[in-house]
Amino acid sequence: LLTQSEFKDRFKLIVVNNGEAINHPSGNGIIVINNENLGGSGGFMRGLIEAGKINDVKHVIFMDDDGSCEIESICRTHAFLLMAKDKNTVVTGCMLFEDNPAIIHESGAIWHRDFLHYPDKHYLDAREIDSLDTFDNERKIGYGGWWFFAFNINAIEYYSFPFFVRGDDL
Repeated sequence: LLTQSEFKDRFKLIVVNNGEAINHPSGNGIIVINNENLGGSGGFMRGLIEAGKINDVKHVIFMDDDGSCEIESICRTHAFLLMAKDKNTVVTGCMLFEDNPAIIHESGAIWHRDFLHYPDKHYLDAREIDSLDTFDNERKIGYGGWWFFAFNINAIEYYSFPFFVRGDDL
C-alpha cells in the first residue's frame, strides 16, 4: 500500500512492537514504536496516542499483528469513512477461519445481559448463495474485534487503559 503512488502520502503504518525491541527504521510512511509488553490494550492505545500526534491523521484502523486483509479492504474502508456523515461511524472486519477462509468465525458480536458476547454470523459459509442475505443483513452489534476496527480519531472521548488487562482483546 505504501509503495503505490496514489496512496503513499495518504497512509501511515504505525507498528507498535510490544516486548522485545525490533530494529526496523522508521520512514517511507512507516513508524516503528518499541513498547513494553503491555498487552493488546497497551499496544493499541500507544498507537492511538502516537497517531493523534500526527496532524493529518483523521482515521485509524486497528489491526492485530496476526491478522491479514486485502489492501483493497483498507482503501475501501478509507473511502467509506471519508464519506461518512456521522463521525461515530466505524467499520469492522470479519474474522474467518484460517484453515477454511470461506467460513466466518465472527462478524462482530452481540452482547447479552449475562455479560457474555456471542459471535455474529458464526459458522456462516460465505460460498453459499443462501448465506448472502444473512451476510449482508446489518445487525446492531455491540462489539467489533480489533483485528480490523476502523474509526474517526475525532470521535474519541476517552482512552482505554494503556496496559494489559485480562481479556483486553474483548
